Amino acid sequence: MQIVSDTLPQRAGSQRTGGLWALWKQRWLQRREDAKLRAELRYELRCLDEAGELEGALAQIGLSRAAIPELLRLYPGSVRRYGAMTGRLGVRPPSPRAGLVALVGSRRRCLFCAETARCDRWLASDARRGNEEFCPNAGTFEAIKKRA
Repeated sequence: MQIVSDTLPQRAGSQRTGGLWALWKQRWLQRREDAKLRAELRYELRCLDEAGELEGALAQIGLSRAAIPELLRLYPGSVRRYGAMTGRLGVRPPSPRAGLVALVGSRRRCLFCAETARCDRWLASDARRGNEEFCPNAGTFEAIKKRA
């Protein structure tokens, strides 16, 4: 009687481990970059506060000081998702380094969207349609494409 594990290629385990390692490394690098971008936003907020302009800047994007912890928690993931979504749909995306400027209008809707998991799954696929089912900016993206 032959044991099934004896018939498997010897490198299968190391390839699987290598794939997991690559995935872990990619996630770690993404988190590191996210932390860096959050630190930049934190610095921007501190500079605005020291200059006495924080309330005005937050008011322009419809936020208050109380929203800053949530803003920092969600940033830059929302900007990255927004950029990926607009890129997929053929709309010009913002730079993740745009700070508060990147959170105006439709970008702000994306920041506080409750459908992040669904959006991540859609973005991980190669779909070009279907975002209308969950994306609060779908209509905005279509309008932008029609104007272009």
